[in-house]
Amino acid sequence: MKLTVIILAGGKSSRMGQNKALLKIGEQTIIEQLIQFAKTISKDIILVTNSPEEYQSFQVEMVQDIHPGLGPLAGIEAGLTATKTDFNLVIACD
Repeated sequence: MKLTVIILAGGKSSRMGQNKALLKIGEQTIIEQLIQFAKTISKDIILVTNSPEEYQSFQVEMVQDIHPGLGPLAGIEAGLTATKTDFNLVIACD
């Protein structure tokens, strides 16, 4: 069974004041931990973000929202539109 892991990392962080995905827990950022986990499940990973420049170093496929500003459902739509597999696991970075 081929599976794609879709990671949502498009939050505005309006209450936090900084990008939550880049906060460290221990030695790794939250996004690093999620990508590492995703790689144990599948080689197909899609990161949905509207700020791809922040995630270039992670070397995973990235897509942006088709309808920006509409929240997590828009991110899920973008991820599902980009996937090439029948099975997908969607996880949120925050």
